[in-house]
Amino acid sequence: MRVQVENWDMWRASDAEDSSAPHAESIPASTRRRLNNYGRSAGGLAADKVDGRPLIVFASRYGDASRSVGILEEIAKSDEISPMHFSLSVHNAVIGILSIAWKLDEMQSVIAAGANTFAMGITECLSLLNAFPDRQVLLLYVDYPLPDVFAAFGEPVMQAEAFALLLSHNKECDNAVDLEMTLNHQPRVGEADLLKNLAAVLTGAQVKAHLGDKSFGWEVSRYVA
Repeated sequence: MRVQVENWDMWRASDAEDSSAPHAESIPASTRRRLNNYGRSAGGLAADKVDGRPLIVFASRYGDASRSVGILEEIAKSDEISPMHFSLSVHNAVIGILSIAWKLDEMQSVIAAGANTFAMGITECLSLLNAFPDRQVLLLYVDYPLPDVFAAFGEPVMQAEAFALLLSHNKECDNAVDLEMTLNHQPRVGEADLLKNLAAVLTGAQVKAHLGDKSFGWEVSRYVA
């Protein structure tokens, strides 16, 4: 399937607690005050990509886990639960609040699919482009490292990271990057760094990338007519 990338951004931080979210000043102040770095990371990358009122796919493997753990700790101490923290702990809360701030009322999908979350976010975007070929689709992916309480479960240690990808079939778009997306079910070792590899394809530093794991994924390459 051929698609166009009209706009994209990637951000990473080595320490989620000490690193400022990217472009947070682009989020309306009243909304920014309600969000922590997790939510600001999503909003900061998406703010300049919503003018065309795209369909939105929000993908996050863990969601705002630190907020959820904080709520559980409050319950364990018999403290009162913050209504704001509770409402923002839901997996789709961040994109819902941002949509209200930007006055968007278009379709939203929220994806959580374990190690395949990013690849399944791509899958949802391509499905929407197939169903609504005249629309833009925005993939917004964000994940932060899990709190220390999860260390015993052997979940992968990650950097705080966010990726925004504005896709369309708009052949008239200037400076867009044309990509060829091919579904691949052949067993193979998943790439260690999906986001870095996709960014390398988008910048032309890499010919192709595999987004997924050993059983499922998308082969992504720059389209050459």
